[in-house]
Amino acid sequence: MAKSKRTIRYFKVAMLFHWSMAILIILNILGGLLKHYEILDLPIVIELHTRTGIIILTLAILRIFWRLTHKYPSLTNIIPNSEKILAYFSHLLLYILMIAVPVSGMLFFQSIGEKVYFLQIELPQFIIKQSTAEAKKILNIHQSLALIFLTLIVYHILAALKHHFIDKNHVLTRMLPKWIYRK
Repeated sequence: MAKSKRTIRYFKVAMLFHWSMAILIILNILGGLLKHYEILDLPIVIELHTRTGIIILTLAILRIFWRLTHKYPSLTNIIPNSEKILAYFSHLLLYILMIAVPVSGMLFFQSIGEKVYFLQIELPQFIIKQSTAEAKKILNIHQSLALIFLTLIVYHILAALKHHFIDKNHVLTRMLPKWIYRK
């Protein structure tokens, strides 16, 4: 019986990656939007945004490694094949954006001549200081990727809620910790 539960639910480490990254990513997008729209235009906001982005990048790399080395619950007999294909490609795009958004942000920061740190360690310089016009292009790429990411996150949340409330399957609950959802 314990074996079948393992194939139905995600491992605790996968859940920890998922929910901690979800919180960090949503807060970081919110911080970016606050800065972009000059709602909270304080140096600490961009500092936290940048450092959190590097933490997200690090967690994404670890999460991808975990994903490639561990089994995950199958969607067989839970959702139609068309939804499985959509889920596969939307998750693939989420993973790509977990890397691309922080990397583009790091490149922007370096393009304006700023150093980027992971905790207190200065990261290697991947790009030299650019002209204002070139730096703006990199920022536009970063912002566009972040908006695509936000859109995909909203889609991901809506799909999970659809599975739970409309389809009444366990797609959502298998990613929830037992202390949140007990059945």
